[in-house]
Amino acid sequence: MSGWSVIRLVAGREVRARAKSRGFLVSTAVSLAILAVIVVVASTLSGDDDRPSFDVGTVGERPAEVAAVAVDLAQGEADIDARPVGDESEAARLVEDGDLDAALVDDRVLVGDEPSDALTALFQAANREVALSTVLHEVGATPQQVRAAAPEPLATDAVTPDDDRDERRGIASVGTMLMYLQLITYGYWVASGIVEEKASRVVELLLAKTRARPLLAGKVLGIGLMGLAQMTLFVATALGLTLALGSIDLPPGTGAIAVGLIAWFVAGFALYACLFAMGGAVASRAEELQSTTGPITLAIAAAFFASFQAVEDPDGPLAFVTGLMPFTAPFVMPVRMATDAVAPWELALAAAILVATTALLVRVAARVYAGGVLFTRGRIKLRDALARAEA
Repeated sequence: MSGWSVIRLVAGREVRARAKSRGFLVSTAVSLAILAVIVVVASTLSGDDDRPSFDVGTVGERPAEVAAVAVDLAQGEADIDARPVGDESEAARLVEDGDLDAALVDDRVLVGDEPSDALTALFQAANREVALSTVLHEVGATPQQVRAAAPEPLATDAVTPDDDRDERRGIASVGTMLMYLQLITYGYWVASGIVEEKASRVVELLLAKTRARPLLAGKVLGIGLMGLAQMTLFVATALGLTLALGSIDLPPGTGAIAVGLIAWFVAGFALYACLFAMGGAVASRAEELQSTTGPITLAIAAAFFASFQAVEDPDGPLAFVTGLMPFTAPFVMPVRMATDAVAPWELALAAAILVATTALLVRVAARVYAGGVLFTRGRIKLRDALARAEA
């Protein structure tokens, strides 16, 4: 069989075996349930109205008019519920008991110990408007002239308009966390799968029919396809639930962020899967995997933590450097891309370095796999595995 035929055959076997395994189905269902809960809770919290609300009492006709104007002025900024109160003593009692935030009595405002600055400012502005309207009426101005005399609220223009960078950065941060979990999970699958084949001596039969490189490539490809499918399912579920609930407005470019995350996951998995394959090849038992794959897991964790700096300062020198390094780029670049902090040449250079590093690791991993996969008398050192492959 040709190399590509072996790769397709082994990859297909991995996909079928993993897709039917109870562990994969249960973990996928549990992860989807947790993801759905997170999205629903986040949507509920973001859907809460953060505008302040005030209960106001009025005693008399003019205070009621001032309160009505304050309600109009507060539209979009605060909710004011104004209701008439019998007399000043009742208004004072309601304010003291906390049933009212404030009360308008004649030309005074009754408040508690800590009056709201926002509510006080609204009352002052409303009182001036009512007073101006009264004076204009007294001099014979028509209602149309009174309305014309009232100035429109000042328009507010942002000098640096919000371009949704924070929202996009948050989405990318969640995506890198998901990528971190997926890389560790499916990378460990590569290592444990190799050890299982070593322990069962199945690999000896396979290597009698084909070479080590296509056999390893098929295993990595098959497990990687399962990881990609699950990653895509998680991203699509999160975005779909968010859009369905409608309480969170996804910023422009969310689709591009999702595509970028998946692309960098593929690149990152190809890189780290080679390392996990070497960790599995030098181990003879499942109990040894913790020590052989531990440094790889720590490297992924360090790369994930490097993305935190990119979240805080995507334009900084540290984010620039870690964005080009092959082992940290899959975590850093999605964040920098989400905030438009990466130039096209940086993206191309980071991708080229990552591809070149992965190509080198593929060759090294294949040699370690060929030299160590048939060694079943305990853990073998990397240099010894390389020497056995050359022999």
